Amino acid sequence: MRTLNLILIFANLFIYYSIFIYLTSKDFLLAPDIGQGKSFILKEEKNVILYDTGKDDFKILKALNKNLPFFKRNIDIVIISHADIDHYLSLNTLSKKYKIHLLLINKTTLSNYDFKELLKSLEKKKIKIYFINKGDRILLQQTKLLVLNPERVYKKDNDNSLVIYGKRNNFSFFLTGDVEKESIEENLMKYKDFLKNLSLLDFPHHGSKYSLVEKFFAALNPQIVVIQSGFNNYHHPHKEVLDFFKNKNLWLTQNKGDLKIVFEK
Repeated sequence: MRTLNLILIFANLFIYYSIFIYLTSKDFLLAPDIGQGKSFILKEEKNVILYDTGKDDFKILKALNKNLPFFKRNIDIVIISHADIDHYLSLNTLSKKYKIHLLLINKTTLSNYDFKELLKSLEKKKIKIYFINKGDRILLQQTKLLVLNPERVYKKDNDNSLVIYGKRNNFSFFLTGDVEKESIEENLMKYKDFLKNLSLLDFPHHGSKYSLVEKFFAALNPQIVVIQSGFNNYHHPHKEVLDFFKNKNLWLTQNKGDLKIVFEK
């Protein structure tokens, strides 16, 4: 009986391991529930790309451990949209737990003292750091990423966020950092036809009304709207944003948890 129990235990472990390996081998785009912060995780074949890291170490590590194979201990690219702590603070911890090959940032982040000090420590770990700008492209095996913002140096740092458009086959996504009305109206509005009928929109600044340019977002007509937010003193997401998207497939990570889009190869 003891032998039979052991066989059943090992059989169950093998089944669980096989299912885990199968699920974590799939390519995906993940919007994890990381509280009041932002991070998107893109896995394509052996490559892992992060857009922002959030500020809650436990939650971002949990998301990575849950969705990547346990032997996957490297991150190929981290893109930091801008130097607000709820977008980059967990980068320090991630650099201790994972080998990060490449960090992509905008030069405007260098005006932030704390972020600049973090960069010094990352350079000591031999992490390659490059500046990227509007018009730059990142080409993966199946996904193409295009930088659409910033157009120039804006007074508000939120408007200096690196904004990324991504496309894989018929699936398109738009990662927006914390951009607000000035950069949307001056720069991103030019791309409203290009961005039309998005598959997934990451709404800027955790659902802030100061990022809501109705004409722009109406033109995008996204299938899914994601807002990453948690407990905060700013009342994000704002009612005006929730009302605007009330007839859309609106995904609030603080209420619904992670959103994972799995790609078929």
